[in-house]
Amino acid sequence: MKGAGRFTDMPMTQIRGSVFVVGDDDGLIPVEYAEKVMRTDRVRVTSGGTDIRYRGEVRKWKMTFSIRYNANFISQEQVVNLLETAGFSQGIGEWRPEKNGEYGTFTAQEPE
Repeated sequence: MKGAGRFTDMPMTQIRGSVFVVGDDDGLIPVEYAEKVMRTDRVRVTSGGTDIRYRGEVRKWKMTFSIRYNANFISQEQVVNLLETAGFSQGIGEWRPEKNGEYGTFTAQEPE
């Protein structure tokens, strides 16, 4: 969400100090998924050549978590907008939009 601040008028330092994603006791957020597969990707390395990378991929995934925010600095609507912007422009995991990839995008949903 901090990185998504590039696309808003809110400074990233303000986002970092105003919004917190709450994990479990270890600070982690479990990923629920329908299917797990191993991908084989050809990647460019710094020398200009190519190499093979093996990456785990989860399909039809979701994460359920809480977000704490300081309402003195940011509104609930701004938090949701940041989360949606992060899902579109930043993503999560390997080969996400932030790293010139096409995977890991997401949208926010109300809890079921």
